[in-house]
Amino acid sequence: IVGRIPAADVTLEIINGICWMTPIWLKGPRVSLIHHVHRSMYVDEMGEKGRLAALALETLPLRTLYRRSRFLVVSEATKGEVERTHAIPGSAIDVVYPGVDSEFFQPAAKSQDPTMIFLGRLKAYKRVETLLDVVSAIDGLTLDLVGDGNHGPELKTQVAARGLGDRVRFHGHVDEQTKKALLSRSWLAATASTAEGWSSATLEAAASGTPTVAHPVGGLRESIVDGQT
Repeated sequence: IVGRIPAADVTLEIINGICWMTPIWLKGPRVSLIHHVHRSMYVDEMGEKGRLAALALETLPLRTLYRRSRFLVVSEATKGEVERTHAIPGSAIDVVYPGVDSEFFQPAAKSQDPTMIFLGRLKAYKRVETLLDVVSAIDGLTLDLVGDGNHGPELKTQVAARGLGDRVRFHGHVDEQTKKALLSRSWLAATASTAEGWSSATLEAAASGTPTVAHPVGGLRESIVDGQT
C-alpha cells in the first residue's frame, strides 16, 4: 500500500478514531486532522471490548508515535479534548472551523405541519431514540431521519414498536438537492449525540433557515449560537 501512495508536498491524515501510523512509514511533511476523540464512542458501539480497541487504535499511538506531529482540529472543544486525553501540547494544535456553502443552502417555505429533521449517521452514540421520545410526546410532529448506519435496523424496530411508523420517515442516504429541500422545509433540526467535534449538519441547517436543538457537548457549543441558530 505504501508504494502506491504518490509523493506529495504535504499529506493530510484523517484520524477518525483510527491512527494510520504515518510517523512510522510516511516521509515528508504531514498534518493530522482530528474531528473529535472517539474513546467513549468505541465503548458505545462495542461495549467493554471498545476500551481495548480505543487504546490500541487511538490513544496509545497518539501518545507515543505522534509526539512530534502537527494537528488540525475542528473546534476549540476538540483541541481541549485532545490535549487532555492524549497529552498533546496545545502549541501543536491549530483550530480550523469547517464551513458551509451558504449560496447553495438557502431558506425556503416551511412544511405546513411541524417537522423535525435528523441529519447524520445512524449510530448508537447519536442516540436517535431520544428524538423518538420527542415525537411520541408531541402530537402532530413528524421526524425525517436522513442518513444510513448500522443502527438503522434497531431504530426501525423501535419505530414500529412505538407505533410511529406514520410519523417517522427513513430517507437513507440522499443527494445534495434532496438534503437541501428537507433541511429548508423542516421547522427544527435536532441531534441527541453524546459527542460531536463540530457538526457541519448544524451549519447546513442554519443556512437553510432551520434552527438546531442539541445537547451542549463538544463542538456543538461552537457550531450552534444559543438563542440564534
